[in-house]
Amino acid sequence: MSGKTEKGKQQTPPRRVDGATFVQVVDGVEYHPHEGEWVDFRRGFSWGYMMAQQELVSAKDNTGKRIVAWTHVVESLVDNVVAWSLTDDEGKALPQPYHNPEAFRSLSNEELLWLDSNVVPAPNPQS
Repeated sequence: MSGKTEKGKQQTPPRRVDGATFVQVVDGVEYHPHEGEWVDFRRGFSWGYMMAQQELVSAKDNTGKRIVAWTHVVESLVDNVVAWSLTDDEGKALPQPYHNPEAFRSLSNEELLWLDSNVVPAPNPQS
């Protein structure tokens, strides 16, 4: 999704997030299972992602609606995560994510939450 398209239009480069920012804490010890890996996100975010987030907020205390809304958030990641170098627990490369819902099925809930938290970039204090 970067560089030039088939028709020669220039695309906005993706935004890269360092995999070391994913942290798991087990018995008080921090682990960085994706250290040395990365995830590329599209700049901006899809309309579907924004609507899924709104649905999640609206669901509030209704567990059934929250489950459906979270499912929609995860489904919308396929339009916002364009590439990655993530590996599984055995060090095998995961399938590429862009428009590939199956690529997300083996991720833990913590990894999905981490991806979700990175769709919209953190504010830049220098700007």
